Amino acid sequence: MSPHQKFSSLHAGQALHVGGLVRLDLSQASVQTIYVTIWASPNVPLHLGKVENAEDIGETMLVLGCRKSAKSTFAF
Repeated sequence: MSPHQKFSSLHAGQALHVGGLVRLDLSQASVQTIYVTIWASPNVPLHLGKVENAEDIGETMLVLGCRKSAKSTFAF
């Protein structure tokens, strides 16, 4: 499966989760909006939320991702 380009915009105080594997926190910025481009499989979920909720959201995404991948079969 080829990667897809995904866009997101971040504001100060927000966190972006990429499939439970990567977390990008924007604590402060000199501009109002930061634009982020991510190349990932269409099966990789993105979640944008508040930094103060990021720990719980990241754990939930990781657990759900592990359950999903345990049920998946991969062909190489």
